[in-house]
Amino acid sequence: VDKFVQERAQDVAGLLNNKEQHYVSIDETLSSDIPELGSVMYIPVGRAGSNVVELPLSCKDENGTVAGQCIGYMAIGQSGSGKSSFFHSLVLNGCMKHSPKDLQFWLLDFKNGGASSKYSQSGLPHIKIIAENNKIDDALCLFQMVLEEMERRSKAFNKNFADNIVDYNKIATEKELEYFPRIIIAIDEVQEIFRDDNAS
Repeated sequence: VDKFVQERAQDVAGLLNNKEQHYVSIDETLSSDIPELGSVMYIPVGRAGSNVVELPLSCKDENGTVAGQCIGYMAIGQSGSGKSSFFHSLVLNGCMKHSPKDLQFWLLDFKNGGASSKYSQSGLPHIKIIAENNKIDDALCLFQMVLEEMERRSKAFNKNFADNIVDYNKIATEKELEYFPRIIIAIDEVQEIFRDDNAS
């Protein structure tokens, strides 16, 4: 499985490099149409019968819809239940469906050799941060970076009278300002953060 994931990640990176790391249409991989990116980003993660299951990730509430309120997930299950497969589906399909301009992954690994570590040499332009030293300090550093990024974006939103990333990016495109990608933060073995010796 590890070898397959590494090879698949390198294949996807090769596709992106061949396209000069620009947008790679899902038509090239799953033969599916891609709607314009709105407040809800959808990433295919598997199949249920003949239907593709897409995970909604929202940046704002869309009139109280379920998809509009999906801002985070936690995958829970016993060993061998498919958590790592789900993780790889999310990362690889997210990279295939969305441009690195629109989507970044920040990965934190509390399990030595865990799911995140498979991407350290992948060359995927979507993956900006991989912390895999199995230390609480990595988590604190990542959270500090998240806080700083949130503050940086908040200032840009306020300066341009936008209250969400969709509206801001439209303005940024018109005014040739910095365009902000969505960021998915994925933490493998997140329960390690809450261990007694880490809680303080």
